[in-house]
Amino acid sequence: VDDEARRTLSVDVITVQPALDSPKVLVSEVPQLVRLGVRGPRSVLENLRRDQIEPVRVDLRDPRQARFDFTDDRFELPAGVRILEVDPRSIALRWETRVTRELRVRAEIVGEPPADHVARLPVDIEPPRVSLTGPRSVVEPMREVRTDPIDIEGLDPGRHRLPTSLRLPRNAS
Repeated sequence: VDDEARRTLSVDVITVQPALDSPKVLVSEVPQLVRLGVRGPRSVLENLRRDQIEPVRVDLRDPRQARFDFTDDRFELPAGVRILEVDPRSIALRWETRVTRELRVRAEIVGEPPADHVARLPVDIEPPRVSLTGPRSVVEPMREVRTDPIDIEGLDPGRHRLPTSLRLPRNAS
């Protein structure tokens, strides 16, 4: 007879995102992991690896959904393993209206050119403006989008094309 044991397991969370043209955007956090307190045969629990447990799917395609419950039936565990607790048991889903605005791009310059040179500021950015889409509370108050830091330390004189990325707020694209 196999005696029972108790163990805590971490289960990955996979989200099914709403369509990109959805009028609403999720602004609340969805955890990447859910922790399960389980009980079952010691031999099964001792050999159970995280990659053997199917991720739990969180379907976010319906913006009317205000809450998602991690009910026991959402988890696929080996025979004989019972769930004692789930953390978090549920998550609140907060949605906002999706808006799009065109914003100016501003370069974030760091570093200094050589002592005998002067950097011409502001620098030219391509493209000079971008369309930003995201939650109304995030996008509407914005006046510009900044780049990741562009290091001009020690650059020789002349024109330079330096690749960079935009610093976008969470939930915006």
